[in-house]
Amino acid sequence: MKYHLFKITVILICLLGCTACFDLQENLLLKKDGSGKFSFLINLGEFKTMLSMFDQEDNKIEREKSSTRKSPANKLNSTFEITRRKLLNTPGISNVKNIEDTINYSFGLSFDFKNVEALNKAMNRLFENDSANAEIEETVYFQLKNNQLTRLEVLDSKSLLGKTNAMSGNSRLGKTENGLMSLSKLFEAVSYTANYEFENKIDSIKNENAMLSSNLKKVSIKCYPFAVPEDSTQHKCSISNIITFK
Repeated sequence: MKYHLFKITVILICLLGCTACFDLQENLLLKKDGSGKFSFLINLGEFKTMLSMFDQEDNKIEREKSSTRKSPANKLNSTFEITRRKLLNTPGISNVKNIEDTINYSFGLSFDFKNVEALNKAMNRLFENDSANAEIEETVYFQLKNNQLTRLEVLDSKSLLGKTNAMSGNSRLGKTENGLMSLSKLFEAVSYTANYEFENKIDSIKNENAMLSSNLKKVSIKCYPFAVPEDSTQHKCSISNIITFK
């Protein structure tokens, strides 16, 4: 998934001739018993019009030349379909569905999880490197212990982009002038939004960028985890958090 996902996003950026104009989003609903629902989305709403033009042009080419080329939206859907099939065989994961919102131009998938351990396994399948030679390294994204939910920070460009050969200078995307740094710069305006909802009320939050709802059951954080501090106008921040429940 990781190779396909970021290959597609890099292609989109290059095609549109701009730095990234999209938002990566994770949404979590956590119940009192530790089960819940999770979704991951790529929100391309900011350049919906331009992408629609690409879709229309690709459809025209397919009609005229019987081309097998896929539009950006179809490429994203195909990528998430590959991951959806993987999640069908993940213990503790159920109700796996693709998300295709052509109104808001948002694409992704959602699933139910039995516990946080199953959630972590599913997220590893979501973000794993699809390279045949990739080493399997399980990452802990969430921890639930002693009435606290911890979201660990694993979104910096080195850890998320650098683990896959899709982001290296020798990838099939073509050799870049500065390898990872050039691609990191392309991603510096990519935002990452985390939306969390709970059945329990929240007592405290350890993230200065977190926004808490009036009913004390929802948390939202919007971050620019790939920003290059010395060059970017965006403030590099973190989605790591420790949420304590009442």
